[in-house]
Amino acid sequence: MIGVRAGYAMVALLAAACDPAAVPARQDRATAPRVVAPKRDASTSPAASARIDPPVGTARSQIVDRADIQVSGEPACAFTIRYRGAVDQPVTWNKEPCAAITARFIPLATLRELGKGERLSPEALADLERTPGKSVFYIESTFTASIYPLNSAGRVYEVPVAD
Repeated sequence: MIGVRAGYAMVALLAAACDPAAVPARQDRATAPRVVAPKRDASTSPAASARIDPPVGTARSQIVDRADIQVSGEPACAFTIRYRGAVDQPVTWNKEPCAAITARFIPLATLRELGKGERLSPEALADLERTPGKSVFYIESTFTASIYPLNSAGRVYEVPVAD
C-alpha cells in the first residue's frame, strides 16, 4: 500500500515538473540578462583556498610544538615539526613522556657520525639526500631511536635507527 502511494506521489511530481506553466519561457539570447561572474585572482579561487601551502619564510627546519599526551592510556609525546619549505606535520612518540626523550633536528653528517645510517634502505637514503637543509628530525630514548625524513610526496615517516 505504501509503495502504491509513493508511486502516485512520484507521478504527481513528474507531472508538475513537466507542466509548461511551471517552466519559465525561453528568453532570446539578445534579451536575456547577462550574468557575469566576478573576476577572481589566484588567491581567492576555491582551488587556492583548498590547497595547502608551505609556510612562507621558513628558513630552517624546526620543532613547532611539543606536548605530553596519552595514547591508549600510556604516556606519549606529540610533536609538530616543520621542514624548511614544507607543511607542518605531526609526529607522535609512544610509551614515553617528552621529558624521557631527546628530540631535535640533526645534520645528516651527525647521523652518520653516530652510526645511525648504516641499515637504512636505499629509499630512505634517497629521501635523506633530498631533505631540505640536510638535517633530519631525530628522536632518541633510552632504548631506541628513530628518524623522520620527508618522502618524495613531502610527508614524514618513521625509520628506526637503533633498537
